[in-house]
Amino acid sequence: MKILLVPILAGLVCGTGLRAATAEAAPAVDLRIDALVRGLADESFRVREQSTKELWKLGEAALPALRGVADSADPEQAIRAHDLVRKIQLHITPDTDPSVISLVENYGTASLAEKASLLGKMRGKRAWRQMLKLYAAETDAELREKLRPMMGAVAQKAARERLMLGDGPGAREFLEMAPADPANLLALAEFHRSHGTLAAELERAAAEKGPKAAAWRMALQRAAANPAAARDEAFAAGEDQIAVAMAALAGDPLPFLREIQTKGEESSAAASYAAIVARHWRGQKVRQADLEPLLRMLSGRDPDERGGALNALFLLGELEAAEPVFAKTQPLTAFRHFEALERIPEALRALGLDPAAPDYKSWVELRFTRLQAEDVGEQTEVSNDAEELVALANFLERRRMHAELGEAFGAPLAAMAEKDINVFVDFLSKLFGGRETLSGAPGLAKKTGIAWAGDDDKRWDEVVVAAFGDDDESRNWWQWLADIKPEAGRAERLDAMLAISGIGPDPGGLRGIWLERLWQAVAAAEPNQHAALLERIHQLAAETGDVTTCLKAWDQMPPESREKVFWGLQIVHLSAAERWDEAAEVILKQIATIIEARQEPTADLHAYAAAALRIAGRHEQAVEHDRWVELLALGSAETAIRVGNGYAFGLDYRRAAEWWARAAIQAQPESEEFALAMKLHSDALLEQEKWPETAATSELIAAIYAGSDYQWANQLPLMRQRLQADMARSLARLASDRSGSLATLARCHRTFASDGSLADFFFPALRKAGLLKEHDAWFLDSWNRIEAVIARYPDCDNTRNTAAWFAARAVRKLDAAEQHLRRALAANPNQPAYLDTMAEIQFARGKRAKAIEWSLRAVNFAPEDTLLRRQHERFRSAPIPH
Repeated sequence: MKILLVPILAGLVCGTGLRAATAEAAPAVDLRIDALVRGLADESFRVREQSTKELWKLGEAALPALRGVADSADPEQAIRAHDLVRKIQLHITPDTDPSVISLVENYGTASLAEKASLLGKMRGKRAWRQMLKLYAAETDAELREKLRPMMGAVAQKAARERLMLGDGPGAREFLEMAPADPANLLALAEFHRSHGTLAAELERAAAEKGPKAAAWRMALQRAAANPAAARDEAFAAGEDQIAVAMAALAGDPLPFLREIQTKGEESSAAASYAAIVARHWRGQKVRQADLEPLLRMLSGRDPDERGGALNALFLLGELEAAEPVFAKTQPLTAFRHFEALERIPEALRALGLDPAAPDYKSWVELRFTRLQAEDVGEQTEVSNDAEELVALANFLERRRMHAELGEAFGAPLAAMAEKDINVFVDFLSKLFGGRETLSGAPGLAKKTGIAWAGDDDKRWDEVVVAAFGDDDESRNWWQWLADIKPEAGRAERLDAMLAISGIGPDPGGLRGIWLERLWQAVAAAEPNQHAALLERIHQLAAETGDVTTCLKAWDQMPPESREKVFWGLQIVHLSAAERWDEAAEVILKQIATIIEARQEPTADLHAYAAAALRIAGRHEQAVEHDRWVELLALGSAETAIRVGNGYAFGLDYRRAAEWWARAAIQAQPESEEFALAMKLHSDALLEQEKWPETAATSELIAAIYAGSDYQWANQLPLMRQRLQADMARSLARLASDRSGSLATLARCHRTFASDGSLADFFFPALRKAGLLKEHDAWFLDSWNRIEAVIARYPDCDNTRNTAAWFAARAVRKLDAAEQHLRRALAANPNQPAYLDTMAEIQFARGKRAKAIEWSLRAVNFAPEDTLLRRQHERFRSAPIPH
């Protein structure tokens, strides 16, 4: 430590000497400036020109003297002084790009439309300071408002560039030049936070008065993550929308709900919804009269109004009012809705089938008849017949009702093939459904396609196109499989290609058998073919979600082949395989590439680097990248969301939650990212079991959904938002209102009694709250309901997985759960959700190592699934459930 003392003292001595010398030199400098200013009025043109150039070089030091003669009686001196003052204020130096100087000079005489264009051109020249100075001097209010978003972005970009160069004061100067709106004030406040001056700035700002001072304190309190104080300052500043959002983050959604009622039309669904939820939040009973406005809209003729009312009722959990109308107006969507909840009779009824004795054959024949009439132009109304047919085929195939499926679809498909091949092939493509097995009926499509194609080469080409697409890559795969096993018939090749493409279940393990053949073919191929074959395998494995196969190809690929792979895909696969050091190197290389291109790496990229480096054991490097994250984020909610995602990528969920919390408090209520930021934060609060905060933010999100024009293709997210809000509110109020809380929890259970999403947090939360009696009764009720569905559809692997998931999360009936899941995995061995459920069962048994093993398999087949990655980290680090 003593060694450092000498240069520090030397620096102090040198610094003192420099100050003394500067003080002595100051009069000489002043005298020189005065002489140069006088030179602006000299009789000699050469002297006037030289004085102008010297004063321009001196810059801001010459400003006081130049301002003093800007109104000189000598017109030459006044004009030159005025011109120099303007150039120096605009940071135009003798070294400035002449094209920038030209743009700035033209701005002074330009029209309003031309000014916006000139500023756009300056932006292309990175003339940040000139743009901000011109904006500050602009007097046209309309133009200032139009340019405000761009100027804020310019100031923040310029600040980030200065920060990358280690110039904190320069960065602050740019941020202080930005328009003083909430977003830009927040960026400046975040600068203070990241530089350790936030507390001092809060203390300094405390004594200031007026709305502008309140707006600045609001920004500082948001940066300090103090929503309650930010709420008060926002109200004082007249920023009511921000204030009510801060109130919700502080635990009270009522101001946000009142704002919706005040701003919205009294007759709107959103306003009615807000009024009802406000009663619900205050613990008041929701009366039938409260629902009447929504019920009137529901029966009205306006489809937009009806849709808004329907969304509101689902968000309220008023299913008795919403579901009958839903089933009548959107039968196909309702069918999917009821089936997801394992309410099969209602699902069938929505499609017009009798649940007690469904006549699938007649139902299918009717729709095939209408479908073909539509294709030949005999039917004028557009129908959902094709979608409904595929949905029913999907239902029957997943429920393993193969006899009913064949009886209903066999003859109509054959007739369609005879009547119009193009229509048939198009429908066959819909049945294959692609990788997402829930979207089609690939088993039926395969059986139908094989029977139709027979030994006809052209028909087989049509089947391959229907299953895999009309592209060279699919045709290359089809031919390669024939080359690998020449004796294989086309039906066997179709089976193989479906299996390796991840289309449909693979109970026989055909995928593994053919992958082994592929690797043998690569090994036997000529060296000049290796790269192309490895790229082919890598691409398919990446598309189908198989990290092991993907990286096996990657490890053998030459560097030029690796370069073709998007770096983001590389880190997804490397991290899924827990090759964190390599993932970190890929990210660091990307950062270096961006810097070499004279761009600044975004804060979230540094978050990805920090997370990967930390889990790889490179802690000092991780801390350095954490520092860059803090410096570069600058109060952008969009950036904070991405930063949170970056830390979550590296399994650092503590930091991820912190950044999502920042995103929530930083998001401007009118911005696109507001709802997403709130949702991410609320979900993190739910996981942390912070019930009051979860309840308040959940209500805010539900209110946003109620006021949205978004057309929901699925009502389950709305219902699950109500579940989250009510469960959290009940647990928060359990001590003060036990009977009311238990009644609400019972309603939560009834609504989702056989839906797997209930088990995600419901049963663990009940156990932690000590509600073991209710926990066991509600679990048993759910178990019995799902068992009844299994008895009706014993070969439906998805329902067995749901039963196993309920049991695992409830830590009950684990032996029966494992039996269910082993049957599900036998039918669909690589299904990521099933593998994750097996991991959950092992975790519930206290077998952490086994849970991690199964979880890794789940992540292997769905490496981009963030929930599976979160589960994997939970199995590694969370306490064993009990």
